[in-house]
Amino acid sequence: ALENNTMKKRNLEDEYENTEKKLIRATKLMAGLGGEKTRYTETSARLAKAATHILGDVLLSAGIIAYLGPFTGVFRRSILDQWKAMCLDNSIPMAENYSLIEFLGDAVKVQNWKLQGLPSDDFSVENAIICTQSQRWSFMIDPQNQAKNWLMNLEKGSKLMVLQATDEDYHRTLTACIKSGTPVLLEDVDEELDPLLDPLLRKDVVTEQGMQTITIAESTVEYHDDFRLYITSRLPRPHLRPETSVKLTVLNFALTPTGLMDQLLQKVVQYEEKEVEDRKVKFITQGAINRTRLRKTEDDILTLLASGSNLLNDEQVINTLDHSKKIADEIQTKQG
Repeated sequence: ALENNTMKKRNLEDEYENTEKKLIRATKLMAGLGGEKTRYTETSARLAKAATHILGDVLLSAGIIAYLGPFTGVFRRSILDQWKAMCLDNSIPMAENYSLIEFLGDAVKVQNWKLQGLPSDDFSVENAIICTQSQRWSFMIDPQNQAKNWLMNLEKGSKLMVLQATDEDYHRTLTACIKSGTPVLLEDVDEELDPLLDPLLRKDVVTEQGMQTITIAESTVEYHDDFRLYITSRLPRPHLRPETSVKLTVLNFALTPTGLMDQLLQKVVQYEEKEVEDRKVKFITQGAINRTRLRKTEDDILTLLASGSNLLNDEQVINTLDHSKKIADEIQTKQG
């Protein structure tokens, strides 16, 4: 009997200790996530509202990506206004102040694009969104090399290969990039594209025995999923054949008046107030880094909460949540 009572006592002590640990963890959890409840509630309400007009928003976005890339900002606005009127006439719900940037843009990505040399005007940001969202390769009207400069920075980490159709080893290099998944910038093309590119533009990729291949100039080449193709032209108004343009997403990256003013102002400030401009660039860069870290910590918190495990039984999860929340609070304080 004494032995049984001793065992019961030990079990009760263990249970008491575990309960005390769970209470401490629960207190940490409530303190750490208490402030998140408001944000989650607001986000949920915002998403619920967005869902009520997603049909029109998707329709307008698809139309912009498919058809409006070649046009100027003024003409895009004019066509978009006509489409919005048609949505209203046909009772298709859409956001009251619909914007491609608001609907498909990611604030962190957009900020990084600007740091990578993308002009900050809305027209250029729309171009970048269309370029990254389209299912077809982009043909960029780029008389001032704005698209090229941005792409060189955007794909710097992927070792972007810059080619011209006149390069001696153009074909060999292109096929090597397709096989390795290295992005390619084919620059300074004219109105007639090399017929060699046709299978690539059509994305005539065949999958056999788990391997993806594409036929270029009668040679079968292994096709890597990471391969990307960008095409730029210095011609201000290239006239592409209809059968060529339907295979591409044509984008007008010609300098806009707003973009020109921003760049001129930046040059003046760099010359007149170099320290001020350096501080501005540093602040913007740090802001982008902070937003990226904040996004990651928020995602980490949600992943842990959705893991399905009993949070109160896992000390490591509680510590991770606590650490992530501290980082998030620190970043939000800096941003504020």
